[in-house]
Amino acid sequence: MILVMALFVMTITRPVQRLATILRHLDRARHDPGVDPAAILPASLPYRNEIGILAAAVTVFRDTLVNLHLMQRRLQGLQDNALDAIITIDALGRVIEFNPSAEKLFGYRKDDVQGRSISTLIIPPRFREAHQRGLAHQRASTASTCVGQRMEVPAPCGPTAASFWWN
Repeated sequence: MILVMALFVMTITRPVQRLATILRHLDRARHDPGVDPAAILPASLPYRNEIGILAAAVTVFRDTLVNLHLMQRRLQGLQDNALDAIITIDALGRVIEFNPSAEKLFGYRKDDVQGRSISTLIIPPRFREAHQRGLAHQRASTASTCVGQRMEVPAPCGPTAASFWWN
């Protein structure tokens, strides 16, 4: 009986506890960009049983997470260094990303606009209703005339342009 319990602990309990620890670290890496997911999971694990299959799945998850972090860093680098203003909004028109060129062009800081409606920030009052209709149309269908397109907005815009737009 003791031999069976020892075998169970060695073949099931310890590997499962080890994988649980690794999964906790991977979950932390998913939320913390400062944690390198590649350093979490050992490069070689036994793949001969169900525990090994689970370990292989965790390895694939880790590799996917590593690739996602790399793509996010590349995208952020492109956005941060683009000469054009890049503003990303969600389906409701709330600002998600606002790059440094957008900050310079529109006069807002990224931290001040994230989560706010793009309509009230840079869309002139006379175009807001049409903008809202366009967002609603985009949410209702897959067809869009503006997603992925360059949008040119007459300048000036932003907090210093009130007299231009409102007169």
